[in-house]
Amino acid sequence: PNGSRLYKKSRNFWVSINADEQLVFFVKTKGIFKIKKIPKLKNLSISIDHFDNETRLVCSLTDLTLRDKFSLIAKRVAFKNSEHEGQQLIVESLNEIQEWGNFLKPTRVGLTHDEYLGFWGELYTLMELITPIVGFSDALRFWIGQQGKKQDFTLNDLAIETKTSLSGDSNIIKISSYEQLQKNTKKLYLLRIQANKTENNEGFSLKNMFEKAKSLCSKDQEFELIDKTKTLYNKASEVQLDETCDCLKYFIYDVNDDFPKIIKDNVDQAITAVKYSLNPNSLNDFEVKKTIAELLE
Repeated sequence: PNGSRLYKKSRNFWVSINADEQLVFFVKTKGIFKIKKIPKLKNLSISIDHFDNETRLVCSLTDLTLRDKFSLIAKRVAFKNSEHEGQQLIVESLNEIQEWGNFLKPTRVGLTHDEYLGFWGELYTLMELITPIVGFSDALRFWIGQQGKKQDFTLNDLAIETKTSLSGDSNIIKISSYEQLQKNTKKLYLLRIQANKTENNEGFSLKNMFEKAKSLCSKDQEFELIDKTKTLYNKASEVQLDETCDCLKYFIYDVNDDFPKIIKDNVDQAITAVKYSLNPNSLNDFEVKKTIAELLE
């Protein structure tokens, strides 16, 4: 399709309307590149087309009621991939579109118990523990979110990894990778939140914490918030979105050199991944007798 540039500074990202009056977002780059696997996504038609010495990734919206979300996806794909060229541009843009696919019409298949608690704990930490101290803009910037990186929050020279358990569940702290307790900042803290379920008119739900965060966002920050939450928020069931919990209490541990942990430096290179658990009753010597506010001062 012919179209107009999404960004004046880049000739790689375009928007248009096709013969079926569908909104179209396409990415083009010089060179002929074969892409073997094209994902099938609901409400999107994706193709790889070639014109002379040019490859185009063409993404058409088949449900016009989703045009606002589609526009957001196009802008985000362009923003995150503006420095790429050639085959890398096509591959990375395709991966990004695939990641955003569930954002158009969430599946709502439901989170696992651990996914729900982990996500609730991070949103609670973001909105109720860190935002009141440093402000929402900085808190959102410090939050890694669901982007597969190391600790959950990185604030200048310290990082915080959050772990949440529900009243009645085991208090065992589950560590799912080398990186979670790998110190990459001057200080690393483990925040253990103990939560309990509450009545619907009390406590905090995924939905009300997300909507509160969204209400504080500028336009650019809304992109960032959605990007950091899209994987789990769009998977959560309606029941999970509305379910409310509250924080009974929290504990902070100093993950120093003596803290019990498995990190990459301490194991044979042949071991590529680890999962293990910590007994909080054995961590008393590492507990920091401070609030989050005192920790961040």
